[in-house]
Amino acid sequence: MSIRSFTKEEQALLRENKYTYSVSANTISFTIEFKKEFWKRYQTGQRPRQIVEELGYDYQMLGESRVSGLQSMIRKQAQEGNFREGQHTSYAVSNHPDYSSMSDDQKLHAMEHELYYLRHEMEFLKKILKPDKDIK
Repeated sequence: MSIRSFTKEEQALLRENKYTYSVSANTISFTIEFKKEFWKRYQTGQRPRQIVEELGYDYQMLGESRVSGLQSMIRKQAQEGNFREGQHTSYAVSNHPDYSSMSDDQKLHAMEHELYYLRHEMEFLKKILKPDKDIK
């Protein structure tokens, strides 16, 4: 089963949901709050279709493939103990969210998240690039 593209109207509708982190013609990314709530409900035995519908999404619009992938991704992040905003684990240039398609609140949240990530990445790089004083 292939994943269908979202129309401009569907993208606009999906952006209105408080749990949408970002959306494009081919992808939708969810907030950490959505993932935590999805996982909590999933663990109580709720079915993924029911969960996404109760959290304000049209199951038919998302499609079975996306919801199945979402379920797998959330399970993996829960097992790692690290729910991540959106889909990407890296903020390489090619993975920047499309800020032009976001509301002001979503832009602010995405930029704060990116800044937080980049600060941690910088600290990590400082540590690994710091010359070891014991090596001569």
